[in-house]
Amino acid sequence: MADRYLFMGAHPAFTRNVGTISTSTTAATFNSTYTDQSVSIGNNTSHFFCDFTDGDNVDDYVTTGEDFWLRADTYYAGGSYNVNQLVLVNNSDQMLLRLRVNSSTVTRLEYNSGTLATPAWTQLGTDIVTASSTRYTWVLKLNIDAAGTAHAYELYKDGVLALSGTYSSAILTRVDAVKCGDTANTGCYISQVLASVGISLVGSFVAALKASGAGSNSGMTGVYTDVNEVTLSDATAVSSNTAAQKTTFAIADLPALSGLVVGSEQRHCFRGNNDGGAGPQNIKSVIRQGGVDTSSSNVSGIGTGFKTFNVKYNLTYTQINTAGFELGWESAA
Repeated sequence: MADRYLFMGAHPAFTRNVGTISTSTTAATFNSTYTDQSVSIGNNTSHFFCDFTDGDNVDDYVTTGEDFWLRADTYYAGGSYNVNQLVLVNNSDQMLLRLRVNSSTVTRLEYNSGTLATPAWTQLGTDIVTASSTRYTWVLKLNIDAAGTAHAYELYKDGVLALSGTYSSAILTRVDAVKCGDTANTGCYISQVLASVGISLVGSFVAALKASGAGSNSGMTGVYTDVNEVTLSDATAVSSNTAAQKTTFAIADLPALSGLVVGSEQRHCFRGNNDGGAGPQNIKSVIRQGGVDTSSSNVSGIGTGFKTFNVKYNLTYTQINTAGFELGWESAA
């Protein structure tokens, strides 16, 4: 199967949220070189899902024979020290494999040795030493065995291999999303989630770039500060009542790569809706490079409620950081 990305980001605006999910700007909970917030899970029943799609919003999933990779930054500082930080789930949100804080000094990788309807949990490998109020970067590699008898896993903590091995599980046939939280969540924060098939994520980061100033196009109503807030507000937006209007904004630069490379796909992630009026019914993503605007096709699935949309690009570090690089939108009939 083709190598590909499945999810990029982690922000309450772009995740499927259940219960009290919010933006946190507590500095210790995220890496400020790459992002300006983490996702805070507010109580014992709250959680959010990072649903897998391709770069054009089409649902995607990991299947047998594929190498699945997941990276995420986690921070935990409260509750009863029993929290599911990262849980792999199938297309019915049923739990398959989890990274779980078990005490103030121990984190464990566990697989569902019960049924999809009634999970039971068995530890893989040994306890991993962790501390509360500490941010960790976790990378998980999982190969789904077609026979179900030898699923291979590797777990890295801050770039160092912590666990590896194989296990048997007949219920693991696909992975469709990552569930973050649920059970004693108070004080749990997640940031920089990245998922892929066939693309190693060891040593990776997830840079979140936002509008940083006015751009060359201003046909729509609204300014860059309406859409670059840290905490989501659908009360401020860029809007248009006339088809073929464009607005683009200058975009903040990527940090220094320091030996890293830019991934093969980037995503323009945004929220949008059709207000149900007689004006334009669709929206396109616009990228501006070298003084030239290029519009995407109409994004699929737009409706009267705000939804998340992705449009994929393949850009270099130089293209992103060159003056005049802009992103925005065009209204469409």
